[in-house]
Amino acid sequence: MKTKRILFGLSVFTMLLLFTAGVYAEPLKVAIIPFVNTTTETRDFAMEAIQKKFDAKFTNGSYTLIPNTSVAEILAKSGYDPKMMELADKETMINVAKSTGADAVVAMEIVQINNHRSSSLFSTSAKSEVKLRFRTYENATNKYSSYQTVGLGVNKAVLVGVGGMGGAIVEGLEKAIDDGFSKFSF
Repeated sequence: MKTKRILFGLSVFTMLLLFTAGVYAEPLKVAIIPFVNTTTETRDFAMEAIQKKFDAKFTNGSYTLIPNTSVAEILAKSGYDPKMMELADKETMINVAKSTGADAVVAMEIVQINNHRSSSLFSTSAKSEVKLRFRTYENATNKYSSYQTVGLGVNKAVLVGVGGMGGAIVEGLEKAIDDGFSKFSF
């Protein structure tokens, strides 16, 4: 009986210790490499939608963002230029992680945006299929991942009006980004 109490006490203590360790864990330091857009879509609302999703993900207390200026400085020293429309490779991401002290590095490319508009007698709709490519690197585990996601956005107007393509693009971007975030292991 006494042994059971001791084991129970130890297990409760262990659970409390694990719980408090999780609550007071240090935020993960994340470096974000500037997004690459290799599509013909250059309107500001697309990049604003992406920035809004990334801000919502990485400014919630679980993460600390490495300042963009620090990331840009390391990228420039390593010879990487996002204006060349190339997604950062593994070496570049490792270099950013080690030079900035980041626990994780994220890079993303807008690969393709396919827009379609259709109409019938009583409605019009705009559809947008968005393909994104993500690359992530985790410093602690030396894990490098690369994957592609797809999001479909639909903006439909019934009876009066025309479904705007911008709303469909933003919805497609948001769905593809959410799918990408779900694949992050950090």
